[in-house]
Amino acid sequence: MPDDTILCGRPGSNYCVTVGDYKAWQSQSDSGWSKKPEFIRRRLFERYIDPVKALDLHSDTKNLKNGFYMMAVSCLLIETLTSFWRGWETTEPHKDANGRMVLGKSGEAFRVFFQEQAEFSAFQGSDFYKSVRCGILHQGETKNGWVINRSGPLFNGAEEINATVFHNQMAAAIREYAFALKNSPPGTSLRANFDKKMKAVIKNCE
Repeated sequence: MPDDTILCGRPGSNYCVTVGDYKAWQSQSDSGWSKKPEFIRRRLFERYIDPVKALDLHSDTKNLKNGFYMMAVSCLLIETLTSFWRGWETTEPHKDANGRMVLGKSGEAFRVFFQEQAEFSAFQGSDFYKSVRCGILHQGETKNGWVINRSGPLFNGAEEINATVFHNQMAAAIREYAFALKNSPPGTSLRANFDKKMKAVIKNCE
């Protein structure tokens, strides 16, 4: 049943949130805002950060850690975070309620992210989206001379990226987002956009 769908955590663990739980939060006096910031931090870490960190826990898996995998995960996370910031239901091309075609926002998500996240500002104006994001997610490799490393600076200003630093900064971006949600006054656009995005997430579970 849709209400049994798990949004975060695992059955039997000390933290597990289902669609039904989330819907119940909405009817609370604070509309669930005492819980939502920690929920989204856990959900995004569980999906995008913790699986990568887990590879470091054992010597036999640590050597399997791969920069391309880390960058693929990070690119998925960039679109996810930006969608929550902006309240976008999807970044895919789609038809609106009137049947009109709406252009996709995937490329825009990266432009917004690099513009608004100071730690990633060096990527503004680069062809990261086409050569890294689209290259890795569509063809399993970067294009146009871009190189993925696991040492050195985050970005050398040309075409070399340190995937480890990049992914660690993505973890920091999640924490900053959860902190901002927790400390934003009721009715702010940041919270309204979060609710709009989560409404789309719940709808996809039905």
